[in-house]
Amino acid sequence: EEVEAVPYGAARSCADVFSTCLRTPQPACPPPVVIPPQARDRLGLPMTGRPRVAIHVGHQANLRTYPHDLVVELAGCLAAESFDVYLIGSSGPDAHPSDLEMEGVYDWTGRTPGPTDLAAMLERMAVLITGDSFPMHLAGVVGTPTIAIFTATDSVLAGDYPRVSPLSSALVCSPCRIPEGSCPLGHVECAAHRDPSVAPATIVQHVRAM
Repeated sequence: EEVEAVPYGAARSCADVFSTCLRTPQPACPPPVVIPPQARDRLGLPMTGRPRVAIHVGHQANLRTYPHDLVVELAGCLAAESFDVYLIGSSGPDAHPSDLEMEGVYDWTGRTPGPTDLAAMLERMAVLITGDSFPMHLAGVVGTPTIAIFTATDSVLAGDYPRVSPLSSALVCSPCRIPEGSCPLGHVECAAHRDPSVAPATIVQHVRAM
């Protein structure tokens, strides 16, 4: 963005910005990704016959991360509807919450340490639910149907991937385009996550449709 003097906060996808900086045509679709068979084999996912949905829990300090209590509600609703729910992301204190220990919910945080393992994991999912994150971009090139929740950042970032469906908060402060650090309005978390347009019940409806 500095090289091309793109105004900060300009609504442009990653591919658009990179293509501009490199002076190359923007690709019509993401390049294909080949996942090594051994990466699939070492996953060892339970075979239950139920569709699998992954939720990227992220780090709670990040404004793009879906709040923990909403993750608990979302996981519970999906498990109650006979989905197998997999929690993915980095391992850490807020990645192993005891209140997510429920039937049909699997804690897979910290178990996909590299992009290859994560790609193999995402390939096995019927749907991924995430914020604006690396898993969103990786799922986009793997081809996993994805619900991407946008609050602090602009949903144009999902435009590079045909199978990523953005779900934006309707709050007037969204997107603030400040994904790191503190909320510019002084909230402890991103208040835009509390809007009904990105509530767990709304997300579950989209999962059903997908």
